[in-house]
Amino acid sequence: MSDDEFNQGRQQETPVVSDGGTSLPTRIFGALAHQRRRCVLYYLRDHEQASIDDLASHLTVFEQDIPRNEMTPEAIKQVKTTLVQIHLPKLDDYGLIDYDRRSETVCCTYAPDLLDDALDIAATIDNYP
Repeated sequence: MSDDEFNQGRQQETPVVSDGGTSLPTRIFGALAHQRRRCVLYYLRDHEQASIDDLASHLTVFEQDIPRNEMTPEAIKQVKTTLVQIHLPKLDDYGLIDYDRRSETVCCTYAPDLLDDALDIAATIDNYP
């Protein structure tokens, strides 16, 4: 059996969910691939729902390792822009959050044990509080 045949058989064993054919492990690892997405999931694991402004402020404090009163509006705006344009839509596409663009709110929609375990490991590595 060639490597291609072996790998092809292994890919077919991965369970596929009804989200356009993306497997659960692919969605989880894709979500965790960027620190901002991990931080969004950490925050939502503790708070369940958040406004985009709250998320942007929280991430700015975490990423810059500064007190809340030292955040600049420009820094918050930059974080909010990447959340709205990149990270929240991706997490929504993965089926891990519900991102309501009109109300600018986010809530966690899917937290399997595998995601919790992966988040615990990533939080330790990221030194997330």
